[in-house]
This record gives sequence, C-alpha cells and structure tokens, in this order.
Amino acid sequence: FPFLQFPLLCFVSFRSNFASMVRDSRPRWMVPLLGAAMATCCSADNFWFPPIPTKEGRRLTIPAAQEYIGKYGLSLKAVHTHSLSLEATEGGRRLEHYRFPVDLPETPPARRLAGSSRREIVRLFLKLNSMAYGRTADPWGSDVMDPILAAGDSIYGSSIKTLEQELAAMQADLDGFWDLVEEEENVTYAEETALGMTATDAAGMGVHALEWHSADLGTVLTFRGTYSSGDETNIQMWISTWVTTVMSAKMKYQWLNVAGLPWSDIMNEDKALSSLINDAATPIFLGGSYFYASSFLTNLQTVASEHGLDAEKVALTGYWEFTKAITESVRSNLDGSTLWITGHSQGGGRAALASMYLEHKYNEKWETITFAAVGGQCFTRDLDFTTGNMLEDLDPYSTHTQITEYVHALDIYGFYD
Repeated sequence: FPFLQFPLLCFVSFRSNFASMVRDSRPRWMVPLLGAAMATCCSADNFWFPPIPTKEGRRLTIPAAQEYIGKYGLSLKAVHTHSLSLEATEGGRRLEHYRFPVDLPETPPARRLAGSSRREIVRLFLKLNSMAYGRTADPWGSDVMDPILAAGDSIYGSSIKTLEQELAAMQADLDGFWDLVEEEENVTYAEETALGMTATDAAGMGVHALEWHSADLGTVLTFRGTYSSGDETNIQMWISTWVTTVMSAKMKYQWLNVAGLPWSDIMNEDKALSSLINDAATPIFLGGSYFYASSFLTNLQTVASEHGLDAEKVALTGYWEFTKAITESVRSNLDGSTLWITGHSQGGGRAALASMYLEHKYNEKWETITFAAVGGQCFTRDLDFTTGNMLEDLDPYSTHTQITEYVHALDIYGFYD
C-alpha cells in the first residue's frame, strides 16, 4: 500500500526521542518526502536517459553580474544543467547536459585570493554553495547559527548577529547576483526558459552545477544540493536501506561519541516503543520505496531498450551518469588551471564522487571541500533497488586525502556513510 508510505515514513526517520534531539534544517532532505517525490519522475514517456550527451549552450554576457560577484574575487565561468532536447525524436525528447559558457570580465576582480588562508577559502566556498541554489536562501537553524553569529563569524560579516539578519544578508546576496543575470541575459534562474534550465526548476530533473573562475585559485566547480523532485528521487537509491538498518545506531553514536552528550533514562524508556514502531514501519517504508523506485527504473530500462541503448547501465546508477558528464566537461575546459570541487548536502556527495572519479580515472587529486555531504562509502558499492554500483568509476575502499568534509556533530545525513 504505497499510499500509506508518506505518513509512516515519519516513524522510520525519527523513531525515538532523537526527533527532538537531532533536527536537520534542510527540510527538502526529510525522508518523509522522499517516497512521495519518487512518483514525480516515474514517467519516461517524454525523454531518454544516459548516456548523457554534452552540448555547448549559448554564451552568456553578464558584465554587471560579474562585477557584483567580483567582490569575492571570482567570476562565473559556466553554468551546467540538464535539459530536454528541443527537437523530439522517435520515442520522445532526449535528456542532454548543457554547459553555458559565461564571458569573463575584461578586467579581473580587484580582490585577489592569493595568500588566502584555509579558513577564508572554506568560508568563500560556503557562499558559493548558497549561490548554487539560486534564490533559495535556507540557512541552518538557530540552534546551529546562534553561537556562530554571537562569535561574529557570519560569512556575511561580523555585524550579522541574529538568524534574521543572516537570512536577510543571504537573500540579498542571492538576489543581487541573480537579478543582474536575469536583467542582462533575460534568464529566469528558477524556471525553464530560453536557456532550457530544466534542472534548476523545483519540478525538474538533472544535476545542476556552477563553474567559477579565479585568477589565483583556478576553476571552482560547485554542485547544488537537494532541490528538485529529481534530486529527491535520486537520493532514494542512496539511503533507503541505510535508513532502516543503520540510522538509529548512527544517531546514538553521534550523540554520545561525536557531540559528547549524556544519555538519559527517558531515552532508554522509549526504546521498547521505538522498536515496535520500527518493526511496523520498516517493511512499509521499504515496500513503498521499492514500488516507486522499481517503477522508475523499469521505465528507464524500457525507454533504453526501445532506442538501442544499454538498458542495464541506464537504470543502475541514477544521477551518476549526469555527474560524470559535468565533471568531464569541466575537466576538458581547465586549460591548465587548478580545479577545486565543492558542494553541499547531496551536492557535497556529488562533489566527493566527482573527486574520487577523477582520481580513479586520471590519477588526478583535486582539492575538494564539502559541507554536510552524504558520504559514498556504502551506496557506491551497492545501490538500493538495483544491482548497480560505481566500482568501475571510483574506489570507495581507499582513503581520499584530497576531500575535506565539514559537518555538524548531530547532522544525521551529513554522517551518512
């Protein structure tokens, strides 16, 4: 009964007093939304899936926007997204990766990043990750931000002292940049327009990323995190089994060993009720997830078979083929410059995977900085609801010293492994 999945997922996700102890401030990540989101992408009547072709989109000229972002010492180099092809072929419109190059300013930004401390670079990358969400200003909650702001450590300046001021500063920064992009290029960031930015629409599909340029740092590739219904669908194949088998133990481990907080008697008293809820909700959760995922993957395989594609490969790894297409495109446009990779949330997971992929395929280790990223040690070996894995493209068994993760001690998805 998949229609029962939505209300009962709450019991699986937060099935003890951890509901009040651990709060993820990224609501789009809440597991109760994941199963429902699967239904939004189950129809494959109108498009084909990987292999994903890469095309060069029209060149964008946004001098005012470049001047605005230049205060951070960077320029926007390219926008990466996925869109349905304009021309329909037999069986529908093909899903394509587009790289839209952006004219760099004739005069480099006055601010130089040479000699920047590690802390300054990390804080800059956190701003770039906010930019990748477009106009969606979504800071962490007051429990996380209050001590940071009290210490004068807002990434928008020491004058920011409250969460309301942080939100206002973030929104003003996003609007200031994207207003200029829209004004100069008639591009609406969050909707499908002449750019065909399907991946930037909340109801869209595909991986979205921004490619930045700095004369001092080189190229900075920023993967957007969970935003669209397609993102919600993709994450289902990453975390479903982990949620039902590991998450409770991981939450307790974080509480005791990472945060160093005490374990109370009431937590033990709730254990029996929690176990009862687990036993009832787990099969419904997995059954509903399988219902949505299998329908989704079956449609992909059917479309692939009808058009002479490798149906097995198409339906095995979800957005991984999308991520590889963007990564290869960025690499081919480096022109000898250094590459940095970053991302937040699911985008942080993609950033780490992209870094591991380049290391595995080209023996290149590029500095990677992620924030609250979903780890790839487990799902890369065995994706849920398929027989697929990523082992031909990367090595999850090794230590990857080029990747640094920043995560709150009680962020359960940030500790997903």
